[in-house]
Amino acid sequence: MGDRYTGGDFVEVGEDGGSLTVSSPVDGVNGAILAGVALGCILRETEAPSSVEAELQRVTAQDGRQEVSWSDLTMSYVLDPDNGFRAVVAAG
Repeated sequence: MGDRYTGGDFVEVGEDGGSLTVSSPVDGVNGAILAGVALGCILRETEAPSSVEAELQRVTAQDGRQEVSWSDLTMSYVLDPDNGFRAVVAAG
């Protein structure tokens, strides 16, 4: 992967500043790991309960789009075999 990617390739701030999108431009296991690191930072900074992380660790591609909420945040996420992991964390 080298130095081709920056944090902006994995985390994007929504136009209104009220959401963060996590995805990976890298396919396969490496992409999932990198997206997981980015999402882990967001979960830690937003003080997500451990139940959110546990739910994310159980997700499979067959589950389709899922949603979880904590505090005043909602995260929708999907694990797609072709496009990897994608999550959107939004306030409100």
